[in-house]
Amino acid sequence: MRTYRRLTLADIPLLLETQKETKALDFYHVDTESVKIFLSNPSNYFFACIDNNKIIGYICGHELNRLDNAGNMLYIHAVGVHADFRQQGIGKQMMDRIKQLCKHDAITKIFLYTKKTNKPACALYDSCGGYAHCDDNVSYFFTKFD
Repeated sequence: MRTYRRLTLADIPLLLETQKETKALDFYHVDTESVKIFLSNPSNYFFACIDNNKIIGYICGHELNRLDNAGNMLYIHAVGVHADFRQQGIGKQMMDRIKQLCKHDAITKIFLYTKKTNKPACALYDSCGGYAHCDDNVSYFFTKFD
């Protein structure tokens, strides 16, 4: 059974085990202390799709404060789905669920950057209600969390 959730300190062993799948998840090398520091910070988000006690998809980001009182934003800096599980809707499910989590956490906007040559990523973000902000560097913003 697949679950989608934000990881906590209790998930350190799961996250460390996942790094063994670096090619499948385009996952950064992490160590126990780095993971502990990251997951201890409430402004950091590591949201995962877990299947059979294995992370098969993830969204990693940071909540950013704003000076203009328009509400905090979530900057997503990494999205990945294991190669064996692509084209199954996992990326869309994760994006939809992280939007709901942001709504719950009173985050008003999500943004990320990708290259417009990364057609699968652009198709995913388009399908989730994101919109490209400019033509040379593609920035997606999510402002509706229905």
